[in-house]
Amino acid sequence: MSYRTSHCRNLRCTPLNYQFADAVQPRPEEFVVGPAGTNAPYHTIQAGIDAAAAGGERTLFNPALVRVLPGAYPDQVVTLRKHVHVWGAGTKDEAISFFNGYVVVDLAPDPFGAFVEWRGMGVNAPLGAPAGIHFTGSNPQALGLEDDIVTGSAVSLLMDNTSTVNATVEANLVQLAPLSAAFQAVVQDSGLLQVKYSELTNTNLVGGESPEVLRFGPTSAHARGLLAIVDYSTIIGRVAVDGRLSTATADNTIVVVLGYCPQSTTTATAKPLVNTTGAVAPNVVSVGLYYHLLAPSNWVAGNPAVQGTPLFSTVKVQNAAVSGKGSLDGVPFSSLTDTFYAISDPVPFVS
Repeated sequence: MSYRTSHCRNLRCTPLNYQFADAVQPRPEEFVVGPAGTNAPYHTIQAGIDAAAAGGERTLFNPALVRVLPGAYPDQVVTLRKHVHVWGAGTKDEAISFFNGYVVVDLAPDPFGAFVEWRGMGVNAPLGAPAGIHFTGSNPQALGLEDDIVTGSAVSLLMDNTSTVNATVEANLVQLAPLSAAFQAVVQDSGLLQVKYSELTNTNLVGGESPEVLRFGPTSAHARGLLAIVDYSTIIGRVAVDGRLSTATADNTIVVVLGYCPQSTTTATAKPLVNTTGAVAPNVVSVGLYYHLLAPSNWVAGNPAVQGTPLFSTVKVQNAAVSGKGSLDGVPFSSLTDTFYAISDPVPFVS
């Protein structure tokens, strides 16, 4: 697959002028990084990035590509630069180009939109790291992830960029899998997240129970919007949508959609797989489950699979099911298509 094809595909969620400009974009200048002892010009990932940006910030019309050869690298922190894309040799199933550290995405402003792609790389975040990939700062920016593995003793992907204009992460074919029950695969404070064909897992049990694997909602008080769309992906662990710190009053400020995803948990007792908590105003938080299969290891009829705050959260269900049950309050899911439910405690969504 050519650079331009992947680059354009990974910009679907970003401003249209990205894709318009892509048609006339020159091929990127390449910088090769290899392990120590090889003939590659650079032997750390950061050295390759810094060399690519040595002449000043790159632009959409003057991009660079850092090719990371197979091997382990000594980097502890990799700071990405706008339009300096990093491509390793790995896939979501095998980390071939990897390092023990974390990635910081805090791009400089760009009139055409700041974008960077991190692809084919393995990241093993150490304890104390803010995240395996930390999408942060206050400038509008977009990040494309593809064929990556992010694991370790930290949140795999933390999105706390404060821009209200464009803060976008698109992840395709990635594996986000922390090694401790204390950390989630994704923590999203605000912005736009799209995940496809990926594995979002935390298989580390606590007292025989699956931990939280995805957390959506403000980590501090603010009114910024959040949209997360996760589809065609495997989820292992619990999902939390928490609007308690949101100061927003507009409907659907925080929206999470899970579609075509099998979600499994290991449970000693029947516990919710998706837990939603409302904001200070009604209907700020909205959750959609579409063809979503909830598969807990243990279940007791009458217990909620999705639980939330009365009157302050909305759930939309279309052809979703609890494994082996297939009903919502005893009514077949097919008859509940495109209906909104104000969820109570316990919610109507039961086995």
